[in-house]
Amino acid sequence: MHNIYLDNNATTNILPEVWAYMSEFVSKPMNSSSVHNLGREARKYIENAKDIICKSLNINKNDYRIIFTSSGTETNNWVVNYIENVKVITSKTEHASILNSREDLMLIDVDNNGHIDLNQLEVEIQKHNKPLVSVMYANNETGVIQDIVKIREITKKYGAMLHSDMIQAVGKVKVDLASLDLDAFTLSSHKIHGAQGVGALFIKRGIPLAPMHKGGGQNQGLRAGTENTIGIIGMAKAIEIAVSNIDSYTSICVDNQKFLETEILKRKGAKIISQGSKRLPNTSLIYMPDVPNETQLISFDMAGIAISSGAACSSGKIAASHVLLAQGMNESEARCVVRVSTSQFTTKNEIEEFIKVWDEIYQKNVKTEEICR
Repeated sequence: MHNIYLDNNATTNILPEVWAYMSEFVSKPMNSSSVHNLGREARKYIENAKDIICKSLNINKNDYRIIFTSSGTETNNWVVNYIENVKVITSKTEHASILNSREDLMLIDVDNNGHIDLNQLEVEIQKHNKPLVSVMYANNETGVIQDIVKIREITKKYGAMLHSDMIQAVGKVKVDLASLDLDAFTLSSHKIHGAQGVGALFIKRGIPLAPMHKGGGQNQGLRAGTENTIGIIGMAKAIEIAVSNIDSYTSICVDNQKFLETEILKRKGAKIISQGSKRLPNTSLIYMPDVPNETQLISFDMAGIAISSGAACSSGKIAASHVLLAQGMNESEARCVVRVSTSQFTTKNEIEEFIKVWDEIYQKNVKTEEICR
């Protein structure tokens, strides 16, 4: 069992308050499609969950259709593939659930810090009739925050729709969704201390969205299947708590991030990816010169520290991150990067232990005399 968990961008533990709240409903057989009292009760709880989320995010419930899904991946796939008759424009650093969802995406470049090329975006938007632009608010690997305000200005200028994957942003940074006025956005419960298996799509009323799953008439006929009432209830509670605690979360994470990165950068050749960019306060992508991320991950795992490479893993082999390659890093360097993603529960002692183990790996594997800064 891991003693130190530093992989919170992958998933988070369920908050005790969220678990306790969900547990109140576990013994109730609630299917929101049923016509009897328990079914009506389930529908009431789901509608109340929508109210809680909208209030927490400061958006008007009447502006959006809100459909609960099984995950952020399902939601992103749905948006990109089932908004009817639309060209999709996105960036080269998006989550795989966007990039791998269809083959005809128009991909926009990013600079070395991970910021989308706004000039190229504006040019490409003008080539199509009311396209859909999908840009994540904050990157899950680097933590880089995009200028969604400026992107929204561009999309509105040309009548394009804007979807944003908000999964890594909500509960980690303050987001003014009311002023952003997004056409659609994606949320996920388990990234903010809710249960796994619950996502949500918020999409403006009037946007033509085709069903992904067919069968019953659940979710306004857009997503057939029994709704995960207990998971939805927990998701609403998790969002409510995360948003209300954002100041304390930010303070703790910023302090830990600053301490971690300051110490790491004392080592010759070490780098913090996208250090000069506006980033999530809990995310640090760390380059250790010439030491493959597999070596680092195994060493940390043996030391009881859970971290990630931040990149996709297939057949036991970690691929070079498409995000880092898009930002101009060469493949050999991209394979020497690991991600630390903290939470409000991460302590300075845990960060110190990570640094200690990181330094042991560094001293054992890095030939400092061969490194040129």
